[in-house]
Amino acid sequence: MPFLTMSFRSDLVGRKDLSIFYPRQAPSAAPFQYPPGYKGRGKPLAAGEGYQVLWLLNGSHSNHMTWPLFTSLAELSERNKLFMVMPSSQDSFSLMPENGQFFQYIAEELPKKLSRIFPISTAREDNFICGASYGGYMAYRMALTYPEKYACVGSFASPLYVMGDVREQHLGQVGFPDPDAIEDTDLNILHLVRRQKEAGKELPVMFQSCGYEDFTWNYNITARDDFRSLGLKHTWVEFHGEHNHLFFEEAAKRYIAWLPLKKMTVRLDGKDVKS
Repeated sequence: MPFLTMSFRSDLVGRKDLSIFYPRQAPSAAPFQYPPGYKGRGKPLAAGEGYQVLWLLNGSHSNHMTWPLFTSLAELSERNKLFMVMPSSQDSFSLMPENGQFFQYIAEELPKKLSRIFPISTAREDNFICGASYGGYMAYRMALTYPEKYACVGSFASPLYVMGDVREQHLGQVGFPDPDAIEDTDLNILHLVRRQKEAGKELPVMFQSCGYEDFTWNYNITARDDFRSLGLKHTWVEFHGEHNHLFFEEAAKRYIAWLPLKKMTVRLDGKDVKS
């Protein structure tokens, strides 16, 4: 399983780091010469053939190395022929003035740059986004800001009812807004949902998970009930777990199993191709 780290300068948000899980079946200019008697695993991709993409966002006080170091998701990348991108994502509120450009970096600039280097699909049906803790909140905001970019969005123990989280966990902290000033803005997930629905946009299918012992439980239940009241395409998953990487990994595995993956490479012109 190839594991890559990259650092490059974004035109929007400056120098950024990211990690990548790359399925072993990769393009090659010439067939690899295996030792005698060894058949190897996988085969080079054909011209115009590529992968579906999962964008995984880290939580607060984490970075692009969090998913690779604390989970075993690389195996699922290989098994599902799923290209995984893990960019270092910013804290949702402490760097709020840059959020608009950061969203554009993830949703527009980064896919363009990476698709010039790697055989990945940029089609909506082949792109999925998710995150743990505040990374899941960011993933929801990003997917709902750019609903034409992502087929599905997932959150793992994320404070999707963010007003409650800010009021009870971060009131008065530097970088966090007044919770009463959030409700009628795009910082409020429900407000963003309603705005896009009124605009007639097709929303990503939603996956939401939380552990019984997690301190974000009540915020998740509030968001879950709001989503259900609006009749959204939404899946709720609950099981025992605290706010830690053990829960995030299990939730991510359940999310990947839930995704409408083709488990085969895709034609970059939109047609499926078996490998």
